[in-house]
Amino acid sequence: MNETLDGHSGEIASVTWNDKFNKLTTADSNGKIIVWINYEGQWCEEMVNKRDNTTITGMKWSPDGMHICIIYNDGTFDHKN
Repeated sequence: MNETLDGHSGEIASVTWNDKFNKLTTADSNGKIIVWINYEGQWCEEMVNKRDNTTITGMKWSPDGMHICIIYNDGTFDHKN
């Protein structure tokens, strides 16, 4: 599938895939994170998280696909489910 996903205002800094639930997670240089799901052939925003002026340096889904760990350049991290 080839599709343009609108929703970010900064450069994409990180991308990760959730194998268990077929979700795409993208993060931009402005600190915005979007979890995308494919619904009836179109990619839709499932969750949006914004942490202003913080760059994401990494993201990783847990093996069971239930949790994501987000690492920021200031040394903090979030754990979402």
